[in-house]
Amino acid sequence: MDFIKQSVVIEKAWSWIESDGNRAAMDDASAVAKLVHEFAPQDHEMISAAMLYTYHQRAPLSLDHNLEEIFGEVVYRLIQGTVEMTALHSHLYNIEMQQESQHENLRKMLLAMAEDVRVVVIKLAEHLNLMSNSGSLSEEQQIENAMLTRNVLAPLANRLGMGAMKWQLEDLAFRKLEPDAYQRLSRQIDQKRVERDTYINHSITAIENALKNESIKGSVTGRTKHLYSIWKKMQRKSVEVDSLYDLHAVRILVDTVSDCYAALGVVHGLWSHISREFDDYIANPKGNNYRSIHTAVHGPQGRILEIQIRTHEMHDAAELGVAAHWRYKEGTRYDPGFEKKIHWLRQLLEWKDEVSEQEGMAEQFRDEMVEEHIYVLTPEGEVIELPEGGTALDFAYTIHSGLGHRTRGAKVDGKIVPLNHPLESGQRVEILTVKEGGPTRDWMNPNLGYLHTSRARYRVRQWFRKQDFEENVAAGRAILEREMVRAGQPDLAIKKLVERYEQKSPESLYGAIGQGDITCGQIAGAISSLTSVYSKKRKVKKHSEPDVIDSNQISIRGVGKLMTSIANCCHPVDPDPVIGFITRGRGVTIHHQECPNALHLIETEPERVIEVSWGAVDAGESEYKIIIKAYDRSGLLSDITTLFRNEGGNIDSINTSTDRDNHTAHITLTVGLKSKDRFSKILDKLARVRNVISAVRDNG
Repeated sequence: MDFIKQSVVIEKAWSWIESDGNRAAMDDASAVAKLVHEFAPQDHEMISAAMLYTYHQRAPLSLDHNLEEIFGEVVYRLIQGTVEMTALHSHLYNIEMQQESQHENLRKMLLAMAEDVRVVVIKLAEHLNLMSNSGSLSEEQQIENAMLTRNVLAPLANRLGMGAMKWQLEDLAFRKLEPDAYQRLSRQIDQKRVERDTYINHSITAIENALKNESIKGSVTGRTKHLYSIWKKMQRKSVEVDSLYDLHAVRILVDTVSDCYAALGVVHGLWSHISREFDDYIANPKGNNYRSIHTAVHGPQGRILEIQIRTHEMHDAAELGVAAHWRYKEGTRYDPGFEKKIHWLRQLLEWKDEVSEQEGMAEQFRDEMVEEHIYVLTPEGEVIELPEGGTALDFAYTIHSGLGHRTRGAKVDGKIVPLNHPLESGQRVEILTVKEGGPTRDWMNPNLGYLHTSRARYRVRQWFRKQDFEENVAAGRAILEREMVRAGQPDLAIKKLVERYEQKSPESLYGAIGQGDITCGQIAGAISSLTSVYSKKRKVKKHSEPDVIDSNQISIRGVGKLMTSIANCCHPVDPDPVIGFITRGRGVTIHHQECPNALHLIETEPERVIEVSWGAVDAGESEYKIIIKAYDRSGLLSDITTLFRNEGGNIDSINTSTDRDNHTAHITLTVGLKSKDRFSKILDKLARVRNVISAVRDNG
């Protein structure tokens, strides 16, 4: 621990801790301080704050004003800022916590991060140490920490460009949340390690010789592919590890940008490159200012080899992110890369000032935590950043809410596209508007895919809330009646839904639906849930204890054996689509996927939500019968069957009849769906097929 004697302030912090004498807390404090030192060896104040903060987390160290007098204002402010981040952490899993408290904690955390982003470096280092040495924690605490790591802290490290921290955190969370997959993949990687290392060394030698012949100074190394990134790619491409080519990967580090492109030419001169696998993030940096050239070639023996090319400075920025800003003594100078990394924090704080709903800022924060973003252009060439999957309508609302409200069409690269068209990086988007007007209620229907970002959804909800109550009541009544007919339950008592959503009257329920507080997806799920409970005459226990399920009846992915229980709020039964929610002391509670409480949990506490299913993990297909009424036309049946094919539905039987007097067609389909939660989405899409009058479920 030579770094402790590196400066007066670090040595003073260690002496203070040593005098308190808690050995276990001292070990953790020195370990975290060492991690921070590796990122920013010259930032003595950050190292001292990391040491004191970590000790405070493990031992009852008072954070009174004496610390400010002893260690100075900067160290004290860093400690307090990191404590604000921990406040959010400590409440993330408290289901009883009021929304106002969570909103305030998030606000404090964002303020602390924006005032001095070094608090993030300290918090991430402390959490990495905790994840690496979690043996003293309970199984539930370990799972909660792993979910927080995967869903919040690792994406936060990525957003701030801290690649080295991100990979370590993700692999540790992967090991805890998917132990079987982790061990299996680890064994598969180890089995071919010698063969892979031999191949990489041969490739490195070939590249080094070629660079030397061109008088390009550079270092070439094998690049370690982290297990979690391998596993994610296997899941995304539905392939086994042997089918992934980027396990064979090297990295070339050179001195200048021109050397990067010269090295690229050398590599492409050695081996034929794969055009679809080329990305120039130097010319077009990612949102976190990541810069590098990625290419893939048919390397030695015809095997595919992935290659990264970057400067040493780019490499430091990719591995250290914002921490690189303080790595050297001159690190306090203006750093455009650093400014870009924290720009999104300032945007969040501006958004916070606009949001009147407490959940709005939390939704926006989760949008920003999404790892993949796209970058599209306005007609004037301004770059607009959106989460991957963002639509032309999201683009309009990102520019201005007024533009979004008046949007009626969009052009992408000069061609007219639907408003729910997902955008791709590099596209130029032009919005077509009317002079006056507002959004349609279809935009709030998640099944139709118009809006992907929380900010756009919030703006649409706000617009409808400002409309006349009578108009919302009428629209809500129409939506509810439509969903009841679709579910084959037109006579379902409205009183049950009024009670379920704790509304004062049917009119209040209609108004809440009409203005978007209760979505059509929630209504569809509630009708399905109520129908399951009452049609099967399931006896609900009078006491408050949930039904305990046999562990063999529910399959829980990535957790292992935990107690499971049925949620009292929705009482799902097989084969209802379900999700699990990790509770304190009661294991996993099982909710219907469209249960309002479950939807609320998904939005507010996604870190505690876990994937579950009835019986075996592959539950097979569920059968649905659908009745379609439409005005007859040529190609109608073809359009309907194409829709089912695109949505992954298998048509088991189909019967059609035509009323020639009225020119109408009646179509009855029996379909199999592996994903039960897609049924409502398919009904919505059927209703928008040209000439279709209605599409409803037949429960007969």
